[in-house]
Amino acid sequence: MNHPRFLRLAVLAACLAFTSLACAVTGILPTKEPSVPAALPPGVPPTPESPKPEGLNFFMLDDLESYKGILNLTLQGQNQNGESVTRTLELVNEAIKSQNARHVSIRGDAINPGSDNGPTELFVMGEKTYIYTSISSAKPCFILSTGPGNFSNTAYERFTDLFSQLATGDLIAEGEKVNDVSSNHFALGGAQFLFGSPTLQEGEIWLAQEGGYPVRFIGKAEGVFSLSSETITGSVHWEYNLLDVNRLAGISLPQACIDEENIGADIPILPDATDQTTYGGAINYNSPTAPAAAADFYRAQLPANGWELANETASPPVFILSARKGDRSLQVNIGPGLENGCTILITPGL
Repeated sequence: MNHPRFLRLAVLAACLAFTSLACAVTGILPTKEPSVPAALPPGVPPTPESPKPEGLNFFMLDDLESYKGILNLTLQGQNQNGESVTRTLELVNEAIKSQNARHVSIRGDAINPGSDNGPTELFVMGEKTYIYTSISSAKPCFILSTGPGNFSNTAYERFTDLFSQLATGDLIAEGEKVNDVSSNHFALGGAQFLFGSPTLQEGEIWLAQEGGYPVRFIGKAEGVFSLSSETITGSVHWEYNLLDVNRLAGISLPQACIDEENIGADIPILPDATDQTTYGGAINYNSPTAPAAAADFYRAQLPANGWELANETASPPVFILSARKGDRSLQVNIGPGLENGCTILITPGL
């Protein structure tokens, strides 16, 4: 399984409302016309200019060991019903490359107009992915075992669902200290919005002197914007800051995800398990092990983990085992899988 690609699909599935922004009407912000420099007197050498990078994108962050990026966007105007509205979006992206750790958080009523149900968050910790949403208070965390893969910021970076083809304009200043990073300060020369068709824009961008990645990015635009099911005519303001460059200490899971994982800590899992998911205490996974051999594994390993076998129903290749441990109970459902393997569903409380 392609790890980064699979997790990007997980982001899209978990944050469908957010990614719909990328499917909205596309608008091109005007690019500044280049000025013609005045002719120099004969014999006078030209003053060297600082380079102006073009085609800027946020994928340059791949070379960083760690960072925390925060984008805040506010849109004000009238919607298609003539109502005055203000919509907000906050996007947080944290990464620690050496730990293969990633956190993406999306919140704001721009996702679901008229309400803010809290953030939808995705955590990548090694070979596991955790999707957390506060919308479901009873079962807020979903866990996937995605297997090893190459860590890449580009697979999770969502800022490009909002902006693309950033281009710098005039150099304003060199060597400014911004978010503890020495940066060159440029006017924004052009950009493409993927959620509207602006008619007026201005902005500034700070690029790291070493690495060329965006450290700070601010601006505003006016026009027609499509957010989710709502079309708004008005203005948008945004501010992006890259923080803790190569200094981010750690990424912590929500307690609900820790609790979800601990529920199954004493439930045996076949060593060759693949595609494992955990939700609401239920565990589902696939294995190349044959169903009969998987049943033998659970007959031996459940008692070894303190469970008492209570009942078994067998109609090969289907096996159903139930077990108890104190006031807890579970049921192991084993059925045929691909290529003589098996699929297993373990449910609590049955």
